[in-house]
Amino acid sequence: MKNKEYKIQEHGDGLEKEAFSFIEQKFQNYELVWKIFIGNDGNAKIASLPNYNQKNRADFAENSYTVLESFFISYKILESNVFTNEIKTFDQYIDFCKSYITFFAYIGRIHDTVKKASTILKYDNAKFLHKIHKFYENRNVIIHGKKIPLIVDNLGSIKTPIIFTSESKGVAWNDTGHNWDDIKHMKTDYISDNTKEIFNKLLEIVNCEYAVFKDLIHKDLKKLNTCLVFEYDENIILKNKNILITSISGSSVSELSGIKPEMIFGKDKSK
Repeated sequence: MKNKEYKIQEHGDGLEKEAFSFIEQKFQNYELVWKIFIGNDGNAKIASLPNYNQKNRADFAENSYTVLESFFISYKILESNVFTNEIKTFDQYIDFCKSYITFFAYIGRIHDTVKKASTILKYDNAKFLHKIHKFYENRNVIIHGKKIPLIVDNLGSIKTPIIFTSESKGVAWNDTGHNWDDIKHMKTDYISDNTKEIFNKLLEIVNCEYAVFKDLIHKDLKKLNTCLVFEYDENIILKNKNILITSISGSSVSELSGIKPEMIFGKDKSK
C-alpha cells in the first residue's frame, strides 16, 4: 500500500501551520522537500525514513526549519509596516531600530542555515553560495558596523544610503570608509523599499534552490529504495506537556517542562 502524503497544512507543527499561507504563496518548495524528507509523526518528531543517514537528515531538517522560521519572522516584520509608518515619537524610533536590526539578523541567519542545509546534501553549491553572499555582506555592515546615517523626508519616511556589497555600484555606505556626513554624496533608498527588495530577492533564490534540494533528495531516496513513512497520529498530538514549540519537525523533544504549545498558539487541544 502506498504511503499517505504529508501535507504541512494538516501535518506540520505549530509554526509550519501558522506559516502555511506564506509557504503556499512564496516558499512552495519548502513543503515539497518537507513532505518527502522530514514529515512529522504528530508528536513533534521527525518521521521515519528507513536506511537513511539519520544524523545528516536531522541536521538538514533543523537547518531547513530555521530557514523557514527566519523567513516567516522577517515577513511578519515587513507586514507590520514598521518601515513605512511615520516616525513621530522616540518610542516609534526605538521600535523602528529594533525591527531594522532584527530583520538583518534574520537575513544573516537565513544565509548561514541554508548554506549548512545545502552543504549537508553534498553537491556543488558554489553558484548558490555566491548568489546569497551579497545578502550576508549587507547584513555585516548593518549588524557589525556603526550606526547608519538616516534621512527623514517631509512625510516622516526614512532613507539610508545604499549599503556596500561586492556588487554595489557607485558610492555605497561602508562604515570603515565613511562618516555620517558623507551621506550627502551618496545615493539613498527608502528602507521600506530596500528591505522588501532584499527579502524578495533572497526568498526567490532560496526557493529555487529548494527545488534543487528536492531533486537531489528524490534521487538519493530512489537509489536507496526508501521513502518517508507516514506515521502521523493526531491522537498523540500535544499529550506530552513537555513538548515546547521548539520541539519541531526534525528536532528532539525539549527537556523544558511546564510550557504548553497551546499557551503560545492559544489552542488547548486537551479540552
